[in-house]
Amino acid sequence: MSDDIKALAQQIAGGETNPVVAARKVYDWTLQNIDYWVKDPEHLKASPVGSTEYCLRTKTGNCTDFHSLFSSLTLALGIPTRMVYGSLLKPTLNGLDVDASYHCWIQFYAPNLDWVTLDVSVADIYMGDFALTEKNQKLVELTTAVGYRGADPAMVDYYFGNLDERRVVWSIGRDLRLDPPQEDGPVNAMHKMYVEIDGKQSTDWTRHFTYKELATN
Repeated sequence: MSDDIKALAQQIAGGETNPVVAARKVYDWTLQNIDYWVKDPEHLKASPVGSTEYCLRTKTGNCTDFHSLFSSLTLALGIPTRMVYGSLLKPTLNGLDVDASYHCWIQFYAPNLDWVTLDVSVADIYMGDFALTEKNQKLVELTTAVGYRGADPAMVDYYFGNLDERRVVWSIGRDLRLDPPQEDGPVNAMHKMYVEIDGKQSTDWTRHFTYKELATN
């Protein structure tokens, strides 16, 4: 962890020792300083690996960039933090032959509360008003669970401590060692399957994850 991240974390927290209040300060700072790339895909891009440094330098990124930065800042404050990888089953994809992709979010630990969940990346969609265009409309729709209709402070507050329904978890943490252990070093994140051939990770495959709700009586 760099000295710059440690200094920034201390600056954001302002001496706050309550982990929930300190985490909320980091959450608010992230929302005020980073923009989710789907808002303006022509000019904003995500990193390929989920990078604290990239997110801090470019002031943008995807969910993994957002939450890499968030976790670096909270860990620098001594708050146990972990990233959760899964998928958000958007209602708009129900029954469609469209890959549901992956999403990640955060859990931080607070005494007497256990693990507290949040999603600062989706919350960022609701931070302010921005135009929906033919370039970003589908991306924004696929990022959110309920769609976007302008700035919504209630949704910003909701995603600190809450998650919407329709989420499934694939893995928790990064730099993972599998069982049995893989030969090609730690896995950055398990938001898909892991395939190893002759001791080397293979990326010569694609995931196509779809879902369909079953009617219940």
